[in-house]
Amino acid sequence: MKALTLEVTRQYGEATHAACPCCHKRVQMMRIDPKKVSTLNGAFDLDRPYFYCKSCKTGFHPLDEALELAQEVHQYDMQETIARIAAKMPYDEASELFTQTTGLKLPGKHFGHDNLNRIGEVTKLEIVIPDKDEIEQRIDQAKGDSDELPVLAVACDGAHAPPAPKGEEAKGVRESGAK
Repeated sequence: MKALTLEVTRQYGEATHAACPCCHKRVQMMRIDPKKVSTLNGAFDLDRPYFYCKSCKTGFHPLDEALELAQEVHQYDMQETIARIAAKMPYDEASELFTQTTGLKLPGKHFGHDNLNRIGEVTKLEIVIPDKDEIEQRIDQAKGDSDELPVLAVACDGAHAPPAPKGEEAKGVRESGAK
């Protein structure tokens, strides 16, 4: 893996021209930009060429795309790991467990919380809960030859739900239209 990374870095890191990802016009390198990269395998600094297409008004780093780098310092492997841990326990405990198991220190005690919020911002309800047709298809598969409807249980963290009147719970239901 290290040899492949070095080859990709050499190939893209020494490039003086690149094709614009939007219009495919050949553009010249503008400058070298430094990037701090932190992964579960360690941290390193990376110098990579920056290109700008005047026609599209688009700037890009081909090396970032070739190495599949996240825009943030902490790469997808770290983001995924802390997200999985932080989704199951309080953030302080998640940070502590992450550090104990990986030997890596997170950039702050709010990293797990901030990371899950970033995921939540791009996650739409339609991605998490299937549409009516998909739910009905799953019900039919689960029912099989039985006339009884299967039980559907959904759980969610209502930490950001508006306060409910005393004695009531904050609830949300997506109706499936099942009989």
